[in-house]
Amino acid sequence: MTPIEGTARPGARFDSTEFRQGWRVLLLAVIGVVTSAGVLPLYTFPVMLKSIAAATGWTRGQMQVTVTFFFVGMVIASQLAGPALKRFGLRRVTMGSCVLFALAYAALSQMSGPIWVFYTGYTLLVIAGAGTLQITWTQLTNLWFDQHRGLALAIVLSGTGLCNLLVSPPLAAIVERHGWQGGLLFLACLPLLITLPLTAWWMRDDAPPPRSAAAASVLLGGLSVGETLRGYRFWVMVGSFVLVVGGVLGVLTNAMPLMMDRGITAARAAQVFSVNGIALIVGRMMSGYLVDRYWAPGVAWIMLTLPALGCILFVTGGTDVTWLLLASALVGLGAGAEYDVASFLFARYFGMVDYSRIFGAQFALTSAGVCAAPLLFGALIDHTGSYDALLWVCAGGFVIGAAALLTLGRYPTFRRSESLQPSTTLRP
Repeated sequence: MTPIEGTARPGARFDSTEFRQGWRVLLLAVIGVVTSAGVLPLYTFPVMLKSIAAATGWTRGQMQVTVTFFFVGMVIASQLAGPALKRFGLRRVTMGSCVLFALAYAALSQMSGPIWVFYTGYTLLVIAGAGTLQITWTQLTNLWFDQHRGLALAIVLSGTGLCNLLVSPPLAAIVERHGWQGGLLFLACLPLLITLPLTAWWMRDDAPPPRSAAAASVLLGGLSVGETLRGYRFWVMVGSFVLVVGGVLGVLTNAMPLMMDRGITAARAAQVFSVNGIALIVGRMMSGYLVDRYWAPGVAWIMLTLPALGCILFVTGGTDVTWLLLASALVGLGAGAEYDVASFLFARYFGMVDYSRIFGAQFALTSAGVCAAPLLFGALIDHTGSYDALLWVCAGGFVIGAAALLTLGRYPTFRRSESLQPSTTLRP
């Protein structure tokens, strides 16, 4: 399908109609992100890291490699999720994945043996939860929201920050009392006892009724996977988000050890970095509000450059808590804009006809690119004996990745195609 170049369609004023119609979808998607295979294993891993290392004798460098295997799982899972969602519908795929994800967590809790068994288990964990990845929840949100799509995506993807705020504290208490195995069993309960029943109650395999002919046209319009891959925009976005996600990962997994190495207590470091989770949610909301009203690549350039300043403050801030708090907040603001902007850009530039497969391809390529990041970071830390080189690399990635999005140009608009049907979505 050939796009027609057009201008952005900003939301002139807030209209609550979409939110009244789709509040169940919004709530389900938020919970889905919190308990997803793309968020839960990554954001809870630091909480269990010390307990696992103490029980097994594995070093910090060996444990860091687990994150690489997590992203290997993401590459495979995203390629399974896109076609499955298009063929079988979101409801069946999501429900099945919730069950498999929970079983994989339970199995991992019984793990014993060398570290490669743990690496393999973490990879399979993500693959088992393929239908719970952000691909599912952003597709659902994009199909239910149009005028306030950016804000709706921001609310949904705030689930990453909520995972830190809501899941990490009880998980830490359980790990302290019952060990890392108890923590994994607790995590197994979340998709099984919360996400699965809500999906069964609120998801239906039919499309939401379009509110206008224009909305129906937006729903049906878009590019195929082949057309998308032949254009430059897809590859610019992939390269940009590899750099940005790699930078976020570098800071996320190393900020607390950095502060502790400078003599800051673990409790104090956790308090300082908790600002990151709050700022992440604020960043989500800011970027979501702004992309509904202004050119999204320009918004992304501003938001995704902020973490570079945060990295510089981490290097120069020493043990000054004020500067470290500001650094954590700046990184959180950028991390909040990351997936929110990505899902918005893919819907606006490529449409919704093949969204699950296109976003799945981006998800896989980005994850593959990020797989090397923990290995690079570990080598930098071991070679230099500090975290400064890592932070400068992350800062450069934020600056270059954000600037690349400025080349995307104006939003295309798409002619309605009767031959292309949207992927099935869900109606409460």
